[in-house]
Amino acid sequence: MPQVVAALGDLDPEVRLQAVETIRHWADSAKAVHSQVEPLLADPNPQVRARAAVALLQVGPHPQAMTLLRSMATLGDLDERVSALTALGDWGDSARAGPYWYRA
Repeated sequence: MPQVVAALGDLDPEVRLQAVETIRHWADSAKAVHSQVEPLLADPNPQVRARAAVALLQVGPHPQAMTLLRSMATLGDLDERVSALTALGDWGDSARAGPYWYRA
């Protein structure tokens, strides 16, 4: 797992995205996900920020992650909005996503 944790700081956003997904799937506790992924809520790439937020929300309530996704979905530029709405859809919790979630 040390190589995956190191990949969270890679210059390539695709590598960081894959590292978040790997940690989310293989971490042995919510605390492990939080400690490794939480710093990526400030990542410069909107896809990485959104994916980190979803990873945190999938292991339990995380107000900072939800606030970030809501802000990105309503106040962000086009890339941020698309990333946030895609992440909310991937999260799949329409009850907690509130008005930022639409299901036909």
